[in-house]
Amino acid sequence: MLQPDAQLLRDVRRELGSDHSIDASAIHVAVQDGVVVLSGSVANVGAREAAASAARRVPDVRRVFEKISVRPVDPALDDAAIAARVHAILDLDAAVPTGAVDVAVDKGFVTLTGEVDWPYEREAARSATSRIAGVTGVACRIETRGPPSVADLRGRILAALEGLVEAQAAAIEIAVEDGVVQLAGMLGGTACRDAAERAVREAPGVRSVESHLTGG
Repeated sequence: MLQPDAQLLRDVRRELGSDHSIDASAIHVAVQDGVVVLSGSVANVGAREAAASAARRVPDVRRVFEKISVRPVDPALDDAAIAARVHAILDLDAAVPTGAVDVAVDKGFVTLTGEVDWPYEREAARSATSRIAGVTGVACRIETRGPPSVADLRGRILAALEGLVEAQAAAIEIAVEDGVVQLAGMLGGTACRDAAERAVREAPGVRSVESHLTGG
């Protein structure tokens, strides 16, 4: 049985409070019919992502809408200074190949480009950038030469199916071997299946897709 909204509200707030990377007092939570809406402001993009992830971990949450803004830490911090911070952090991160990532900043929004060998290196660059004060958003357009990860492919499916409940996409089985991706599970509607297959097919490192997705 699904929990009533009042109980879900308490559970989401408790989960937010248990994550020390989040200032839960600055986040407003609303729940209706199992759908959670997060608003308020946090210090960096990483905290915003952590808040959304925390809400999704709560059982019986059907969907999470994240409307949290990133508050500017220093109004005098310009794009050049933010870019310098990003470059410095990436240079110190052992998981990010030196000189592989280019950084562009526009009003605090960072775009990462370049090419790395593995998806974990791309994720390390994105994650490190998201934790920097003054960064209001991150677009990670780094290409990978190595095989894609299951987590990366699942994230692409979720992004392609914005109207899909996260639990449905999480139920899709994904296997990767030598650049060949196999998809299995149930996904409602031909349009949804096509969008999921397209998102995976366009991922860096994917040579072909074998889809066994079923559903109405």
